Amino acid sequence: PSMQHNSFYCFKPDSSDFNKEFFELTREEYIALVAMIIGPNALSVSHHPEKNAERVRRIERLLRGECQPAGLNDVNYEQCSASP
Repeated sequence: PSMQHNSFYCFKPDSSDFNKEFFELTREEYIALVAMIIGPNALSVSHHPEKNAERVRRIERLLRGECQPAGLNDVNYEQCSASP
């Protein structure tokens, strides 16, 4: 079933902020959408680009192995906020 019909999904990625189809997104744009999952309105690419960019930086550092979450509930990746 598609995500629109499955109640398990509460967030549907929206590539309209980038004016392109989902499959055309760059890696950075994709991560910007992933960054929004914990707060789609507060971390919106179009409405709060600075907040989204900071979250993207944290996720990028996490993916490079430069930091790790403080625990299971650390969805903000606080330890990833500072530069190495």
